[in-house]
Amino acid sequence: MAHDCSIYSRIPSDLSDVSIDCEFLIKNYNVDVINVSYGKPGSGYYTAYSRGLDRVVWEYGVPVVVASGNTKDDFTVLDLNVNFLGAGPNVITVGAVTSSGTEQSATG
Repeated sequence: MAHDCSIYSRIPSDLSDVSIDCEFLIKNYNVDVINVSYGKPGSGYYTAYSRGLDRVVWEYGVPVVVASGNTKDDFTVLDLNVNFLGAGPNVITVGAVTSSGTEQSATG
C-alpha cells in the first residue's frame, strides 16, 4: 500500500509512445515511480522499445516497473517470453506464477 500517493494515468496509442509518456509523467508530474502494464506478447529480446525505457530510467533516475507479459488464454510461443518492454536491464520486470511455479491463469 502507498499512503498519501497520487496516481496518474497515460494510455499510449502505440508501443513507441511508452517512453514518451513516461517522460511526460516525469517532467509534468514529478513522479517517483512508473508502472507499465502493457499486454503485449514478446520475443524476450532487447529492442528499441526496451532501449527507450532503459534510457528513461538512466536519464531521470525514476524506477520503471514493467509487466512481464499480461497475456491471457490461447497462449502462443511468444506469450511465454518476457515482453520487449520488460527486457531492459534497467527496468524492474514483474510477473505472476502459482505456488508451484506455473503461470498464473488469467481466470484463476
